Amino acid sequence: MARPNPLQPVIVNVKVLGVNVPEDYTRVFGIVSYGDTNLPANTLKTISKSEIADLELKEGSYTESFLNSFFTNNAMGQINVLETRTVPNIKQYAAGDYYVDGSQAYKCLQADTATSETDLKPTKLSEGSYWETTSDPKSYEADDLYVNTQGETYKCIQTDTALSAADLTPTNLSSTEYWTNITSEIVSDAVQVLSDFAASGELRVYEWACPTAFYTNTDFIALVKSYSGVTAGQYFSLELPEGTDPSIDETFALYIKSKSFAPVYPSSVEGESANGAIVGIKSSNVYNLSVSNWLSLLQWKTIYGITPQDKLSNSLVKALNSNGCSWIGSFNNDVVILGGMVADGKNWEYYFALDTFIFQIIAGVGAMMINGSNNPSQAVTFDQNGINMVKNKLAAISNTMFTYRVLGDFGSDYDTNTNAILNVGEWAAIDFAAYKANQYQDWQDGIYNGASCYAAIGRFILQVVPNITVE
Repeated sequence: MARPNPLQPVIVNVKVLGVNVPEDYTRVFGIVSYGDTNLPANTLKTISKSEIADLELKEGSYTESFLNSFFTNNAMGQINVLETRTVPNIKQYAAGDYYVDGSQAYKCLQADTATSETDLKPTKLSEGSYWETTSDPKSYEADDLYVNTQGETYKCIQTDTALSAADLTPTNLSSTEYWTNITSEIVSDAVQVLSDFAASGELRVYEWACPTAFYTNTDFIALVKSYSGVTAGQYFSLELPEGTDPSIDETFALYIKSKSFAPVYPSSVEGESANGAIVGIKSSNVYNLSVSNWLSLLQWKTIYGITPQDKLSNSLVKALNSNGCSWIGSFNNDVVILGGMVADGKNWEYYFALDTFIFQIIAGVGAMMINGSNNPSQAVTFDQNGINMVKNKLAAISNTMFTYRVLGDFGSDYDTNTNAILNVGEWAAIDFAAYKANQYQDWQDGIYNGASCYAAIGRFILQVVPNITVE
């Protein structure tokens, strides 16, 4: 006996070039923070507009102004923020630490704190019992950390000294015998937090907007690739570093063709998040589908609160468009999303539509089965009547998805010569007598695996080519 899992009353088998079975999830969106908030590490918080200030956002990819514009233009009114690491709000100085002001170096004699998050000047710098001026270069011992101006973190392996009292750069920073770059380890710890949340099912997020620090991290690349099939139901987006050309960038080549990866080129002015803006649009009421709000193309969607950079070069635009990247630019004097793709080149709403169709089947048929258990007159019995109920429910869900433009068409058969769907509006279903005769064990176990249809995901025109003949 192989009794079905009671938490999985509906399992949808989807054939897309031989790939099967997506997981269940809800279509909500998350912003991944890399120590940019005051939240403790490993914390996921769903915030409303009134709670933005409570995050006490540090200098990161997602600024307070971006979140404010998100809520202003987003009818959902909430967003999920995942904090992956803890960064002290105010720098702490310990005995032996250095502080440099212009050409003058100071050495800490006893514990002190910086003036603020952004002003690193020690609060007691003028007090001789706390700080002294020095002309001696700083000494580094094993396990000391050094962070360069690019934000890379190095760990000391053996004793070293700074270049000078006023220049804290270690003399042998470039030597692996003295220092090791541990930036990737720190990022990997943050990626692991994201990976655990994505896999836990505690909150099934449709797309995670990730910090650029993740871009070259091998663990993040592996995470994206692990969700590259239709089976995954998870998506990851981040901004490509400024100046990246995806047609020649070696790191991008590791992501390309991953359906779960939605790269965004930062075609926005400094301090604004192109990635966040696009995810904000994706999670807005644009995709809260209803009879009056049909599925529509992500490309050319208007963006508010973001200013594009100067016009990108033709070669870069071609590289972005050919490699499945989105970006923010100007078109017909409007600020819009351009590209609107995932890295395999398909329109983002293609996968949104496919996932929505699957989700609605799971939710709709599951609700029918729950209702049948609580209303005996509507019980889904394993006989011809119950099979008819399943078939009719599937057709009703599919018709709704057709109305919303999620589906372009569906039917019970397919003509491989003309690529036409046949018996439009119907699902095929093996009748009870034939199913019991040929699938006896499934019948014993209460599993009906006899309903099927062919479906075309809704598509949109991306280019119009008028043909004109003149004299």
